[in-house]
Amino acid sequence: MTRPERSATLTWRASTSPRGGLQRPSTSSARACAGNPHHPALQGLWGYAALSAQTQVKDEALANELLAGLQSLPADTPDAWFWISRLLAARGDTAGAAEARARAKELPPSLGSWRYGQRLLQGR
Repeated sequence: MTRPERSATLTWRASTSPRGGLQRPSTSSARACAGNPHHPALQGLWGYAALSAQTQVKDEALANELLAGLQSLPADTPDAWFWISRLLAARGDTAGAAEARARAKELPPSLGSWRYGQRLLQGR
């Protein structure tokens, strides 16, 4: 098998759960995160999931749980901090969002908003 960051296949499920929203990540996703928790695409996906829980599913408890999990890794990629900034902005925390965005810009590579979205789709 190849290195975890090259072989990890994410299978996040967008289907409906009994709670009426996002489901927990599949076992393979959880293993991918455990095997390489500092991969930018994985941290970005985790942050995006928190933002989606907040803005699309309207489940603040799930968004808090996802945010806490991401920050416990610790969040150390610009992708993580970019999506944390979007989550905080969606909550109306402009100061927190600005701090998170500044942190994202401090970490290499500093990317534009569009590029962070593309990294979610491409995994790199």
